[in-house]
Amino acid sequence: MSLAITHEVSAEEFRKAAGQFATGITVVSVQHDGIIRGMTANSFTSVSLEPPLVLVSVDTRRSIHSALIAAPRYVISVLAAHQQHISARFASSKTDMRTAYDDIPHQLTRDGLPLIDGALAHFVCRGYATYPGGDHSLFVGYVEEVQVTAGAPLLYVAGAYRRVHADA
Repeated sequence: MSLAITHEVSAEEFRKAAGQFATGITVVSVQHDGIIRGMTANSFTSVSLEPPLVLVSVDTRRSIHSALIAAPRYVISVLAAHQQHISARFASSKTDMRTAYDDIPHQLTRDGLPLIDGALAHFVCRGYATYPGGDHSLFVGYVEEVQVTAGAPLLYVAGAYRRVHADA
């Protein structure tokens, strides 16, 4: 079966179609020039078990983009269902990174990366490779450390936050 392409896909159409895929929510954090920057990302995936690699897609216009290129390490925190407020804070490009973590409970790694308390998982990564991807860059990280906590994930689908419900 052949599919005929009748028109170019608009950004709005693409966003709507891609939004039908349910994703977990992460916060990518990096420290550079004495400032810890964070960004909500739902474009996160594991890439390889051997070596342990993960990938996150970052808009080239976000301030965290240049920090991720410059810094050797970063952390990806997988948010739990009760952490929607954290996702919202780091989804905004208007968030002041100098104070973004002030009222969010977290611990710091030995090199100053924030591990958000209550997150389901943390992937502490060393930069492995970066690839261009249109208006985004694809950052592949070599996972050096992980932490895992039990709980339900925060999900995002069709433009809204969702929660996992157990089948009755």
